[in-house]
Amino acid sequence: WDDRFNTKGLMMFYENNKWDYQNVDTIPIENGARDFVDIVEDPRELGHYFVSSYGEGIYEFRNKKLVKIHDHSNSAIETVNIDFLKGQNHFDRTYGLCYDKNSNLYIINSYTPNIIKIYTKDGNWISLNYQAIANNEAIFDIMQTRKGVFWVLSPWKNPGIFVFDPKPTLSNQTDDQYKFINPINYLDNLEIKSITPSAFYCLAEDKNGVIWAGTDMGPIVFNSPSKVFSDNFMGSRIKVPRNDGTQLADYLLESEKIRTICVDGGNRKWIGTESNGVYLVSDNGQETIFHFTSENSPLLSNKVLSIAIHPLTGEVFIGTDKGLVSYRSDAIEGKSTYSDVYTFPNPVRPDYEGLITITGLLANSTVRITDINGNSIFEGISEGGQITWNGRNRAGNHLSSGVYLVYAATSDGLDGIVSKILILK
Repeated sequence: WDDRFNTKGLMMFYENNKWDYQNVDTIPIENGARDFVDIVEDPRELGHYFVSSYGEGIYEFRNKKLVKIHDHSNSAIETVNIDFLKGQNHFDRTYGLCYDKNSNLYIINSYTPNIIKIYTKDGNWISLNYQAIANNEAIFDIMQTRKGVFWVLSPWKNPGIFVFDPKPTLSNQTDDQYKFINPINYLDNLEIKSITPSAFYCLAEDKNGVIWAGTDMGPIVFNSPSKVFSDNFMGSRIKVPRNDGTQLADYLLESEKIRTICVDGGNRKWIGTESNGVYLVSDNGQETIFHFTSENSPLLSNKVLSIAIHPLTGEVFIGTDKGLVSYRSDAIEGKSTYSDVYTFPNPVRPDYEGLITITGLLANSTVRITDINGNSIFEGISEGGQITWNGRNRAGNHLSSGVYLVYAATSDGLDGIVSKILILK
């Protein structure tokens, strides 16, 4: 609700293990480019970026050069609708950005009557008016699900989730469907209960189309988002058994503020918290696989603000209030064929004590490793398109030198591949 923070705008790029940045010092705007809050790349053109800012509208870059600033003077973007700021300098507050499946850019334009703006692939502007969120000063993130429906966060001013479906007729709102969610009903032991979080921080869609929302009361899961516009739509809270003989269970991370959720290639959830680091949980949330904090890992701070995962390498980038750190995960996105399966390191040399990775697999492949005589040494299911192995047999012993065979196949056995690993001792 306040004036700009006047933080210098920064765009940094990580490619081929090197960092580069966009120099914004020469952008001809009063006090320089500042307060960047989101970035999205044009799906039709590599190097064509749109950057939202909390005061100056949208910056458009192409090949690391400023193309245009879209603001209230040349677009549908509106300046804030606040009485005490009228007549003063403009405040074009843009936030969340996302492209739809037809390459139209959706923009959050906070604190205005028409908070949802669309910059079409043809270069035209459309404003959408939904009274449930009109003039809300804190509408931030937006995402489109695989079904084409948009989910929007209202974090703490009138907190909740706004869902809308503009239909193919973007400029005609008469056929739109929309709904504001909060409180959230959920089923607990066949009893309908209700939860009313006072803050919503993030949204993520997993590999099965399930929506995960991060709140100040832990994660809330929407297993049937296709029914979101029905009157009896409900969320759910994941119960984790205590396994202490009491038959009791606790809601997953119910006392944590969930700032960010990211889904990896194995459909596991990386959950970043306000003050307790990062949790990696299984695809259904029932099992905690890792819990990283600044005390037990190189994590720079326990206040985690963002998480992103490189789909090809599985590297997890964790943004904290004290900087960025990355973790090499064992899960990547599954491939469409077995044409690029390989193992690293290969050969495995005598001084190597780390994990051996088989990558380039189809998602959830069944992997079996045997010696040359067919004796089984290891079996497992890949996390997305990758699986790791400690190089030992079932008894935990080191293997002798030789060639070992890797069999990988889909769960139905209709497709597969055989590769080799050479171990030297």
